[in-house]
Amino acid sequence: MSRENVDAWRRILAAYDRRDRSAFLAEMHHDVETIPLAEWPEPGPYVGEDVWNFHVAFADAWGEATPPRPKELLDFGDTLVACLERTARGGESRISVTYSVYGVITFRDGKVARLQWFAKREEALAAAGRPEGGSGSSVNVEVVRRLIEANRSEDLELAIDTAVALCDPEVEFTSVMAAVEPETYHGHDGIRRYFSEMAESWVEWRMDLEEVFAADPDTAVAVFRSHLIGKDSGATVGARRAMVCRFSQGKLLRGQVYSSREEALRAVGLPN
Repeated sequence: MSRENVDAWRRILAAYDRRDRSAFLAEMHHDVETIPLAEWPEPGPYVGEDVWNFHVAFADAWGEATPPRPKELLDFGDTLVACLERTARGGESRISVTYSVYGVITFRDGKVARLQWFAKREEALAAAGRPEGGSGSSVNVEVVRRLIEANRSEDLELAIDTAVALCDPEVEFTSVMAAVEPETYHGHDGIRRYFSEMAESWVEWRMDLEEVFAADPDTAVAVFRSHLIGKDSGATVGARRAMVCRFSQGKLLRGQVYSSREEALRAVGLPN
């Protein structure tokens, strides 16, 4: 993957979060342009330093809001498709609303030349020339998303069927979620045993995806927050964890859960 572009995107988000105008614009071409959401009252484009002014105005329009949380990052060479999520509280209503926006970020010579924002994922993918979500690394990212979303107690049979369908018959999955010590589950029968052991330990559980991105064409990294309720104790347990997933022909071949995002990044040779 184009690691330099991904690293630049993360620096942009960090600069935006701390309202560092100089650091934000340092990652942009001098003639960079931004096309806002179709619903934005002024259609743009915003060019050059006005790109910063637009993004600040967009944040302020939502009143009190959390920093943008990366939810997904798809790499298509000189183009990235990113999903950002924020929770905002209206200035007058004080009602909290969580919303997602999808950006198509185009790079030229290592700097951002264009940003375009969409309200829907499929619109962003189409604008990036990937109406079906692409192939290779982007397909792997989608598989990870489906695996994590399926890992919940609400419909155990559906969760098992979904996981088995997305895993290679020779899959190896190492996790600390179902047992105290890390345990590796082998093959489709191992995946079924993992869910069986989860049901024995937890009366209720779900995994909320925070971030997923491709580390290379055959590897994806996911960051998620687990929510579990003990079957015997009734205690609620939550933790932020990360998973490295390696693929073969679009199916999960190796999966390992780590206790932190930093550990997972080190496992795939990426900087924290």
